[in-house]
Amino acid sequence: MFIYYIYILLYEKMDLIKSINDTFLKVNERVRRKIINELPVILLFNNDKLTLIQNNKETITELNLENYHIIKSICHYICCNCLKLAYCALPFTEVIKYILENKNIFEFEGIKYWCGLVEMCEKGKVNDDILSIAMKHCAIIFQKELHDAVQKYKLEVNNPEIWNHMLVIVTGPPSPRVGHSAMQYFSRLTGKYDQASEEERFRKIHRKLYYVENVYEKDKILDIVGQLLLERKEYDKIVDMSTDILAYDTNNYLKKVCPTHDK
Repeated sequence: MFIYYIYILLYEKMDLIKSINDTFLKVNERVRRKIINELPVILLFNNDKLTLIQNNKETITELNLENYHIIKSICHYICCNCLKLAYCALPFTEVIKYILENKNIFEFEGIKYWCGLVEMCEKGKVNDDILSIAMKHCAIIFQKELHDAVQKYKLEVNNPEIWNHMLVIVTGPPSPRVGHSAMQYFSRLTGKYDQASEEERFRKIHRKLYYVENVYEKDKILDIVGQLLLERKEYDKIVDMSTDILAYDTNNYLKKVCPTHDK
């Protein structure tokens, strides 16, 4: 009987802790959604689509990046084939046939670089100059499409004060490489790039930019960013949440138990 009462007490204690934690999570969820819903304007770049969210209304623009993806994919194939990293299931003769049937895609600023792509396929050797032209072509296609979509939304918002309080979210794979195309563009839009002047940083100080890794469902994306905004707005008043809450004490403890001279 005694053991039974001990079990009941422990169970009730654990149930209390669970209730406390559940309550915290529910409050957390409610507040972060409130923060997101109160934002004047959100730009979400996700899977080649740019979404404007304003006043609970969504406007979606799908960027025309078909040629961008074609050029990039052809270059990926050629590099893989030339470097002999693996045998490609698709023979290079099929790739050459595709290039020749779509020559107009592989022309940039008067340069018909499709012939260079064909030569790389035939010789199995990388031509840096041709690849540079192709990559420049890709970059300009992407940036023009993205810029045109953003400017269209700027006209739609038609309010400099609201526009200056934008939240921008970019989604993509884990750990984006330095110079990620969308992040470069939005870093400039929000004044977060390294070369921004103090005047520009100050002028765009209320514009926020977040990169969300490997999540592509809109509600989950907004939840993640909402949590980050909640931490900055509220929890940072108690402790800097950009660093793990246990970081300082963990570091001090490890210095004691794992001295630097210990092999």
